[in-house]
Amino acid sequence: MLAILHFFPDADDPHALVGRLLQALPAGSYLTVTHATADFDDGMERLAATYRASGIPAQTRSRAEILRLFSGLELLDPGLCTVHRWRPDANTPTDLTDAQVSFYGAVART
Repeated sequence: MLAILHFFPDADDPHALVGRLLQALPAGSYLTVTHATADFDDGMERLAATYRASGIPAQTRSRAEILRLFSGLELLDPGLCTVHRWRPDANTPTDLTDAQVSFYGAVART
């Protein structure tokens, strides 16, 4: 579910959509989610508003709202964090800020 769920507004109940997808998976499967957020900077919300003005549904969510998508699942370390901080390697730029990235990400096991 990489960079997809922010195109589903609350009215579409993305939590239920994820739940239905997970029901079809065998135990021990993994769910990966990345999601836009305005937690660090309002630029991502302005971008979402631009999408909405063009007729494309888009919604930023807070860390708590995104974390809810993983209800009942076992989050892998380091849990839900900005994507550039999720197991960075030597190629990850060290000068990126959370506001520049404005995406959360996590992997969880069913």
